[in-house]
Amino acid sequence: MKRIHTYIKTLICASIILSSCTRIENNNIDEIKSERIFSALIQDNLDTKTIIDGELGDQYRKTLWLPNDSIAVTTGNYSQIEKFYNVSTDTSEVGIFRGEIMNNSSYFAIYPYNSARIENDSMFFVIPETQMYYPGSFSPDAAPMFARTYIEEGSNSSGSEFTFTNLCGVLVINLTGEECVKNISFTSKGEDGTYIPVSGRWSVNINYQGMPTINRTFGSSNAVTIECGDDGVQLDPTNPTPFYMVLPPATYSNFMVSIATTDGKIMIKESTKPLTISRANVTKTSALEYAESIDINLSERGTSNCYIVSEAGIYTFDASIIGNGTYGISENGYTHTTDVAIEPSSVAVLWMDRSGIISNTTYNAEKKTISFMSTGIEGNALLAAKDSEDNIIWSWHIWCTDKPADHTYVNDYGVFSVQDRNL
Repeated sequence: MKRIHTYIKTLICASIILSSCTRIENNNIDEIKSERIFSALIQDNLDTKTIIDGELGDQYRKTLWLPNDSIAVTTGNYSQIEKFYNVSTDTSEVGIFRGEIMNNSSYFAIYPYNSARIENDSMFFVIPETQMYYPGSFSPDAAPMFARTYIEEGSNSSGSEFTFTNLCGVLVINLTGEECVKNISFTSKGEDGTYIPVSGRWSVNINYQGMPTINRTFGSSNAVTIECGDDGVQLDPTNPTPFYMVLPPATYSNFMVSIATTDGKIMIKESTKPLTISRANVTKTSALEYAESIDINLSERGTSNCYIVSEAGIYTFDASIIGNGTYGISENGYTHTTDVAIEPSSVAVLWMDRSGIISNTTYNAEKKTISFMSTGIEGNALLAAKDSEDNIIWSWHIWCTDKPADHTYVNDYGVFSVQDRNL
């Protein structure tokens, strides 16, 4: 992989204008919130924020604010987050942010405003698990940034300058081919085999020294997916199409990229070569040509109510037979039917107990099979077959876990082969 050391540090020179005041009654103390306007100028030749201008091959690319961009601002001793909007009507390097906040000697800000909150010495934010495809850039609101400013006692400084620092890095996946891409997902395992959180809720300590580092919190997730909309993104056989994905800084020793097309095909690419995503840098992959992966047939040795999936991949099973087929029919008539054949019209995921376990679930009416992609993340999912009126006619438990192993058990009655788990 070739890494572009394009630093993503954004400089905002904020001149504050006091426009109006609002009095708030809080614990019998009168507190004043003042309307303020931040004039935001983004430094030239730096990469990232809401969208980035120019072409992928440019050495430097300008950072642009979008109309209606919003930042979350709080004071050093005020736990409430205030929302400031970019009221500029143009997509440009200069943004004008308007909002209300109390006067203070220190201010902290995070971009984007969505889901931001502060608790003790930490500001919390979200790295989106689902990031929308955006041509030539990453999804707006996907890349979080943090800024702070202090007014020292006796200083002539107005405390009006915010220097925004990017908290994440960007992976650019370059694809060639003739297919139309529906979505792209990224997951990674650590050296111990456990999945590494790459999205969801994270935090940054507002009193950090040097450069900021982020910490995962309760609610972080193990996958990031770029969704390409209803029409998808058409690939070109010769010119690579870039897909921008925001990820937390880390070295991913084992990772998997899965690519689904609008016609139901899936490609899975796994790598054991370490991938380093650095804060405020863009890392590009070499051009990858799309090639469909082979399905694994779960019902090859017979149908079932439950299928175990032990690794990432594309899986399919026979959806024309309920459960174990005739082997599951009770001779005493206790079962609800004696007809084991069904004719589904569609398939749906009823629930997953963890986010990102399976995706891209489809029903093939010609083959009468259900297919899905597993990321390899452990957990449980329930798939349902539905008729033409959207009624559920059968369901299957997908158990994503390590591969079962048999153990020899000896007692007074003999030697037995048993599984390594209870069912």
